[in-house]
Amino acid sequence: MSISHSHSHFRDDSGEEAADLGMIIADVMLYSVAGVSIFFAISSIWGGEFNPMNWEWSAVDWMLLGPGIGLWLCSQSINDFKRLLPLWVRAMLGMQMTPKDVADMSESAVSRRAFTLLLAGVLAGVAAWRFSTIEHGLENRTGIPFEYVVGVLALALFGLGLMWKKLGNKESEVVNLHDRY
Repeated sequence: MSISHSHSHFRDDSGEEAADLGMIIADVMLYSVAGVSIFFAISSIWGGEFNPMNWEWSAVDWMLLGPGIGLWLCSQSINDFKRLLPLWVRAMLGMQMTPKDVADMSESAVSRRAFTLLLAGVLAGVAAWRFSTIEHGLENRTGIPFEYVVGVLALALFGLGLMWKKLGNKESEVVNLHDRY
């Protein structure tokens, strides 16, 4: 029996379910916060009409647009850029709709996801700071300001990135079954 066949049998998979669930939630939240950030970054340039030739491009909030685009790219990276295709095309091609599980990824893919989540945490932190400095009027249903929600998301993304980093570091380890049970 080769090492590659036995490695999958004896690998330590503790924490993977939580990481996978966290990745799905992070993906949705990243996409949402990215969209809101981009919308608010360019909302002041319209000037009442939807003609890009008459927009005041100098009024773009670059401190919100940059992190918004970065968060959108992080969301795309988590999905291996499959979301660029419409849902019906992905369904027709039989592509996976959600991010891959940790067990189905290579060590480099796990490391890339960890880096993406850590970067997304920093970008969400910048977006939260920027939302706290502008008048936006966004609150959740319980009245919590949007910048607090994005700030908590930033901390959660950073924590999830550290969890994925830890999972990536233990991918190469083989555990003794007597230690696990």
